[in-house]
Amino acid sequence: MELKSFVSGSWGNLRFAQPSDEPLFPVGMRANWARRRNQLYLKKEKLRALLSSNSAKKVLFSGNPDWIDKIKTGFQHLPHQVEFGSITEDSFRRYDVVVPLSISALTEARRLSPLQKNALPLPTAESVRLCDDKYAFNQALVKAGFGQYIPKMAQGLALTPPYILKKRIGWFGTSCYIIRNHGDEEAQLDRITDPEYFCQELIPGSTEFATHVLFVGGKIVKALNIKYRFPIDTPIKGQDAVHLMVICHCPYLDLFARVLRTIQFEGLCCFNYKVVKGKPFLLEINPRFGGSLAPYFFSFVRHLR
Repeated sequence: MELKSFVSGSWGNLRFAQPSDEPLFPVGMRANWARRRNQLYLKKEKLRALLSSNSAKKVLFSGNPDWIDKIKTGFQHLPHQVEFGSITEDSFRRYDVVVPLSISALTEARRLSPLQKNALPLPTAESVRLCDDKYAFNQALVKAGFGQYIPKMAQGLALTPPYILKKRIGWFGTSCYIIRNHGDEEAQLDRITDPEYFCQELIPGSTEFATHVLFVGGKIVKALNIKYRFPIDTPIKGQDAVHLMVICHCPYLDLFARVLRTIQFEGLCCFNYKVVKGKPFLLEINPRFGGSLAPYFFSFVRHLR
């Protein structure tokens, strides 16, 4: 494909938005602005991928995820060969990059590949278990000196409403509840007193961020930050509709790198957080491929050696 087909629009010197750079347009106009910005990022990364000295790679993604079409679209017009299916021991000989898309696939890939080469580092079982258990993860970060970035936590009836009730191990906003008053506490008392759940300070605000990170050799080698704008100030990502989703700059990568070094994490993960007066509050780290990365993962491949 000719490179000039990507060179449309004045995106060559594009400066990606700071978290506060969202224009004060009506909702519909902001959505169009976000789409254009995301498309420009896509074109810029496609060109970089085509110009990269990195050779074409055979990439296997586990299973058949809901966002398979988005992954395929991202790899369109690039020389990489992309396939989807089960991860086996033979996968690490047949493919240059094996990408587990779920915790179970990640666990299986780690079991099958102790001596196999994979361009994408796989995190240890210990670091995956720690990130997957939100309460244990938050406790570990508080103990390691990151407490100022963790919303206050408790188990049982120890916080004053409003606060959020979460299952320690959950997925995409499932088993999360906002406790707004004592009536909500009474209705959710069984969960509040269940050791599989915990309560956490509610950080208000209609904006949430997801920063996808590729962490190799103790360093962030590639990151993608996505800002989500919701129509309400107390959203639960995965439950509430998103009004705006736009790629923007992340000023907290040094902090995220320190966190990942502390928990001895290597590989692909996603930080979910909110920002209050310039200070990030970590909501969780997903120790796996995040769905919103699907259209853009191709841009990570050139950083895999």
